[in-house]
Amino acid sequence: MSDIPVGSDSHNGIGLGLRFPPARFCDYPRTVPATPIEYLLEIEHASFPVHVRDPEVIQAIAVLCALGCVEAEIYPPLDLRRSFGEYECAVVKKITPEGISELALEYS
Repeated sequence: MSDIPVGSDSHNGIGLGLRFPPARFCDYPRTVPATPIEYLLEIEHASFPVHVRDPEVIQAIAVLCALGCVEAEIYPPLDLRRSFGEYECAVVKKITPEGISELALEYS
């Protein structure tokens, strides 16, 4: 994986085998969330897609995907036999209606 700095808009996934449209790498989260729901709260008003490289946050994204709260791609493709430290990046495409319902529960 190339050394593209966070916030760079020059990266488009080419050479990584990723199948998502060009987008900016974001600095979400600003701190590592304690729970997947905290991460969902943090990206609620983000400009999508959101690109993430932190293995702990990728794990939170995998949980949110499993719950149906977000649509995301994880590279290399998610394999539960792997350690989350082996994942290079994730791209959150959007928060789903289920995710929006979870956010509403958090605010009530």
